Amino acid sequence: MSDVSFFVQQNKRAILIEGVAGSGKSTLLAKQMLLHRDEVGKRLMLSFSRTGAEVLREYTAQMGLVLNDENKISTIDALAMEALHELGDERSLLSSYEVVERILPDLVEAVCDEFEVMDFYAPQLSEQDMWLLLEDLDYFRASLAYKASTFEEQQEICGDRLNFDLRLVAACFERYEELRWTWYRRSETNLSGYREREGFRRASEAVSDLYYHDYFEQSKTLRAYHFIFIDEFHDVSPLQLAFIQSMIGSDSFVMAVGDRAQNVFAWRGADTELVFNQFVETYQAGVVTQYFSYRFDQGIADLASKASGKRIEAAAKPAVQIDYRAKHVFPELLSKPRNRVALIAQNQLQLMKAAWQIWMHTRGAYRFSYRLSQLHVVSLVNVLYALKTAKSTLHAVLSEQAESAFEPGFNLAAAPQIAMSAAKKAFSYDVKRFYQGAYCLLSAEAKAEVIKAADPKSFQSYTFMHLSRSDGDPVFSEAMIMALRGILKSSMQQPLAPLLNDFAEQAGLFRMIESAGLSSEYHFSSWQILLRILHSLGTSFETWPQISQSLYRAWNDRSGLQCLTVAQAKGKEFEHVVLYSADEHSFLPRKAGVESAQNEFYVGLTRVKKHLQFWQSYF
Repeated sequence: MSDVSFFVQQNKRAILIEGVAGSGKSTLLAKQMLLHRDEVGKRLMLSFSRTGAEVLREYTAQMGLVLNDENKISTIDALAMEALHELGDERSLLSSYEVVERILPDLVEAVCDEFEVMDFYAPQLSEQDMWLLLEDLDYFRASLAYKASTFEEQQEICGDRLNFDLRLVAACFERYEELRWTWYRRSETNLSGYREREGFRRASEAVSDLYYHDYFEQSKTLRAYHFIFIDEFHDVSPLQLAFIQSMIGSDSFVMAVGDRAQNVFAWRGADTELVFNQFVETYQAGVVTQYFSYRFDQGIADLASKASGKRIEAAAKPAVQIDYRAKHVFPELLSKPRNRVALIAQNQLQLMKAAWQIWMHTRGAYRFSYRLSQLHVVSLVNVLYALKTAKSTLHAVLSEQAESAFEPGFNLAAAPQIAMSAAKKAFSYDVKRFYQGAYCLLSAEAKAEVIKAADPKSFQSYTFMHLSRSDGDPVFSEAMIMALRGILKSSMQQPLAPLLNDFAEQAGLFRMIESAGLSSEYHFSSWQILLRILHSLGTSFETWPQISQSLYRAWNDRSGLQCLTVAQAKGKEFEHVVLYSADEHSFLPRKAGVESAQNEFYVGLTRVKKHLQFWQSYF
């Protein structure tokens, strides 16, 4: 790496460094900032992610650079938040998780109620669907689709990148933006007795809020930076680039580093080609290429070269072992220490399939970070079991353990224990999801009241009452009533897979599957996989509690195997990597000509340092 400033070397005020995975991009940028620490003027280093900012702080600290008013490191979003606070815009900061839990379910219900006809797949009010909807809202914002004057223009901008129907997303976005100005923490009051300040934002919405703020250009936080260094440039959206450009003065020096092939955040509105090309053209930037990787050997570099279209050279390192594991073989790499290995899948759909495949091999004796027990389809079967028995699945297992404790030879200390409070919480979660289905006709207030009071016995009694009466307002759709009655008529020993298949068809759970996006595909695939597994195991309602308990125990996000999507694995590296449903050319099934799919494969492939296994999908 050069000890000379690229600004001097290229005789340019703007530099774009194009690197590859493992080429030391962040280290190089930190060294370039260090070269200018004694020069007059403030220095600012920006990253896209918080992880990236922490890495930069670590590198600069090792190099002896003291962070102060003259030398600053921040994420793009955090800098925008700081400027908003300076301008007096102090809306409450909510995490994405809080928005998914507290904001979106009620918002979606209200929006759906306003549609006279819904000829498209509407979100279930499940956590998974709310996360997918939040992705859509983020893309709708970052792509500036909300500024389009016609629906046709919005269609052209969004294409097939949304999880849900564009009409629903546009309506939810409009309601969401209104709510961001009027919402307040109703459960909190200050000492004066006045209502807390109105409005909320997520950190990722700060750039948009600031960019359209009336006094945006008056912020002192954004002024007087003589040197600006930008890491993770491949993840910067066009809107974020416009925000950064507003800070670049006529006498500023700016340097950005990124890897075009690492753009996997299409839903964020990130357009790497546009951002990179616009930067070079606007500032007549010099371009420095760093196509040499220090992370892996030439074998991985050759595969990465094919995926990225760039010739990547690698450091002289021991060969990375590459091999394949068939679907019926459990990859031995997954038994390595947690901090040294990861399973990486292309997206959430494939990660769900990978989690099921791990469970099929281990039956709960192996811990991993994906929570199968909270899949909507698992919650549904748990609720149907409670309807038949007035017990939750975990309560049923607890009862069996208590009875077995009196049998000769039973080792209570060796038996896995589940706290009663955990069992109660798990059942409450299942019931909540059940009542959030479109087949439930209760008002939001009535749902909340029923969910709050629900335990297995009261749930069974309440459902019995409404299945047997013909007067009054119905709680469930007619199709669901017939389907639930069918479940009640079945025996506990009846094979569960065909019974559940008939139940889903009668209730119309996946009726509009053909018009839906990833969300419906995710739920339908998880349902099909569950039925396939139940059939292979010969499971009945009688034996379902053992399956449910096993799924519950398999989850551990602290000490279990890290199961990651490509987007989650970005910026990380591991000694051992298992790529799920992939070969040496791409993720499977192949998506010919789809650039984002090649980028995803490139990112997943280049996380490895020592040993890579491709694991065939069972599904």
